[in-house]
Amino acid sequence: MDGNGSTPQNSSNEICYSDSFNLDANAKVGQTFAYVAILVLSLVGNSLIAAVFYKEKNLRTTVDYFILNMACSDVLFALTGAPRRITEILYSPYEWYVDGFLGEALCRVTYIIQDISTAVFIESLVVIAVDRFRSIVLPLKPNFVTPSVRRILIFLTWIVGFGFHAPYIYTWRLSVQGNKTLCIYSWAPLYEMDNVIKEYFIVLSFFLFILPMITLTILYSIIIVRLRERKVKGIRFSTNRQNSWNRQTRNVLRTVIAVVVVFAISWLPFNVFVYLFLLYWDLNPSCTVKTVYMYIVILAHANNAINPYVIFSTNYRQGVKALFCSLKIRPRVMEANSTSVIIDLNKKGFKSSHRLQRTTPSSDKIEEFAECFDTRL
Repeated sequence: MDGNGSTPQNSSNEICYSDSFNLDANAKVGQTFAYVAILVLSLVGNSLIAAVFYKEKNLRTTVDYFILNMACSDVLFALTGAPRRITEILYSPYEWYVDGFLGEALCRVTYIIQDISTAVFIESLVVIAVDRFRSIVLPLKPNFVTPSVRRILIFLTWIVGFGFHAPYIYTWRLSVQGNKTLCIYSWAPLYEMDNVIKEYFIVLSFFLFILPMITLTILYSIIIVRLRERKVKGIRFSTNRQNSWNRQTRNVLRTVIAVVVVFAISWLPFNVFVYLFLLYWDLNPSCTVKTVYMYIVILAHANNAINPYVIFSTNYRQGVKALFCSLKIRPRVMEANSTSVIIDLNKKGFKSSHRLQRTTPSSDKIEEFAECFDTRL
C-alpha cells in the first residue's frame, strides 16, 4: 500500500522541479534527511523494543508478542524502503544497479517486503485490539490465544500480508530503457494499466486500512465505555488488587491506542490523497499536487520510526531504563571483579608494585547508580 512507483509522471508539458523525478537541491537535502532519520530512529527504537522483550521475561503476553511482531516489520521496512528512497532521491527514480536474475529478484523482493511490513503492522494492531476486548469486555470467557495459537496468528499476519501483495511478483520487473536499467511497476500486458491500478489500490485500502480502522474504532470504543463503567463502580467497591489491575489495564490500553492514533495520522492522508489521485485527478495531477504527495508519503513512512511504546508504556519505558543501567553498571562490576582477583593473588603471596584500588564503592557512586536498582517491572 506504499504507492511508490505506481503513479505515472505528469503527461503535460509542465516540468515538476520539486518532485522525485526532478528534485532541486533543497528538496533533495530535506527528503534525504527525513529518510535517514526514519532509518536510524526505526532501527534504534525497534531494536530497543526487541532487546527489552528478550531481557524482561515477564513481557510474554499476547500484546507483547505482537508488539515484537510490529517491531520486526518496522525494521524490515527500514532496511528495504528507506535505503531505496534515499537512492532514488540522490540519483534517479526506479533506476536499478543490479542486472540479471539477482536484479529481477531484488526488484520484486524489495517492494514486497516493504509493503508486507505495513500489512503486518495493521494486522497486529487488530489482533491486539481483539485480545484487549476479550480481556476487558469478556473477562470470564476462556482465553483462546494459547502459545500455539499465538504462533499461528503471528505466522498468518505475514502470510496474509504476502497474499495481498503477491501481485507484485508480476507487476514489479526490470526494464532496460536506453542505457539505464529500471525497476518499474506495470500490469501490462495482461491488464489495462489505469483500471487495474485503481481496482487494486481500492482492495488494498479497504482490507488493510479502512476495515481495520473501523474495527479498531469499534473495539476500543466499547473497551473505553466498559472501563468507565468499572471506574464508577470501583469508587464504591474497590480493592487494592482490583485497583492495580485497572491501572495496568489502562496503561496497556493507553499505549495501544496511541499506536493506533499514530498509525491513523500517518496513513490517513496517504489513503485520502491516493483516492483523489486515482478518481478525481485521473492519474494526471499537477506538479503542485505531486510535490505534496511526496511529503505525504514521507509522513506515512515516518510511522515506522515512531515508537509510542517507549513513551507511553511503563513496562517498556522501565525496561529501556534497566537496559541502559545494566550497560552502565557492567564495567564497574568487571572492574570490581578484577580488583578482587588481585587481592586474592596478594593473599597467596604474589607481590604487586601497584596500589590496590578500593573495592567498596563510594557514596557518590552509589547515588550515581541508585536509580538503576528501581527498574523492576
